Amino acid sequence: MTNRLEMNWKLDGFVDEQRYYCSETPIDKSSLPAPKAVLAGYARDYVDTDVVANKTYYVRFSSVKNGVEKISGEVQVKASVVDPNFKVKLITQNGVLVDNGYSEFIWTKVGVVNYNENNELAFNQSAYLKSDKIFNFNADFEFEFEFYIASSATDAYFGIVKNTETVWESGGFQISIGGTNVGYESNKLLCGFYGSGSIVSSANIDRNIWTSAKVTRISGVYTLYLNEVRTASGSSNQNPTSGILVVGPSMSTGPIKIRNFKCK
Repeated sequence: MTNRLEMNWKLDGFVDEQRYYCSETPIDKSSLPAPKAVLAGYARDYVDTDVVANKTYYVRFSSVKNGVEKISGEVQVKASVVDPNFKVKLITQNGVLVDNGYSEFIWTKVGVVNYNENNELAFNQSAYLKSDKIFNFNADFEFEFEFYIASSATDAYFGIVKNTETVWESGGFQISIGGTNVGYESNKLLCGFYGSGSIVSSANIDRNIWTSAKVTRISGVYTLYLNEVRTASGSSNQNPTSGILVVGPSMSTGPIKIRNFKCK
């Protein structure tokens, strides 16, 4: 784990340098402590790793030009913990979504998504989270998550991961659960590809209980696990297109709960 404060800001014009002040107590701008860091005049972001997780800090920045220092307002921040083992690690804290993965994805909520306790994400039908960065679906990856589908939920599929938030097209990829009436994919965990067959788990999915799952891609071979048991493995003649990472039942798939979602 890496403890850190991540900061970014806007500054109009050119300055000689910038100074970063950080304290565990409020900072009096008329009696400034020594700056914790001196930054270049062009800097617009800074990461402070010399902090303690979950501790609150008071932060000010200043700009210096021709020997004149101008002090920013004070910001109160809390140090988060980044897990270097995962690109994405979605957790919920007091109704707020936090990504503690090292890739620093920013997420946008589309539709009704509730951030509940125990890292639980509750998605209404067709709701989802979308990232602000491109994810390489054609490289090795590992997705881990738990999911819950109510017995009353009806739809053709229940989406977990997709590489597109709109149309299903060439290069499309998804991790999802088949509904009750979709043939050989019914009540199964699957990797789906546009224009070709899916890789489908051998075990059925039970409703009204939490189920743990893992989907990996290693050298083009996809492997599916349910409750830590390997249930399918195979390759596809389709290469997924890299795209934004979409989590949840986008594209008119059914309501689902997902918790402890993370990927490498």
